Amino acid sequence: MSAPLTRAAARPIVLPIVDEANVDDFIAAAPDQISVLLFRGDPVRFPDGDDIAVVLPQLIAAFSGRLVGAEIAADVEPALMPRFGVKVCPAIALARPGRSLGAISKIQDWSVYLARINVLLAADARVLEQEQPA
Repeated sequence: MSAPLTRAAARPIVLPIVDEANVDDFIAAAPDQISVLLFRGDPVRFPDGDDIAVVLPQLIAAFSGRLVGAEIAADVEPALMPRFGVKVCPAIALARPGRSLGAISKIQDWSVYLARINVLLAADARVLEQEQPA
């Protein structure tokens, strides 16, 4: 019997590809979910981008429908990195319509992803509470 991550790695991973023209539409299409954007970077310089691509669907599943993922088109990554707080590739960036929630760079241990995503989600929930009229 193989491990879940090994089985996931054997399946093709299909995330929609977004660019400058449609990233906002992708984020807006799921207003009740957090968009997780994959910035792979140059595959020769950053081969761990493929590792994050394998982990990302598992992270989405772990957060039970609270996250939705897409990959940033390679040719527009440099232009979109500052907007989403990405300083180093590969990375994932979390966003809601109208705002970036934060980024997690490089491949991380599973527990690091879970902890950091939970922190970003908690901060987002506090912002949403403050935005609600009294």
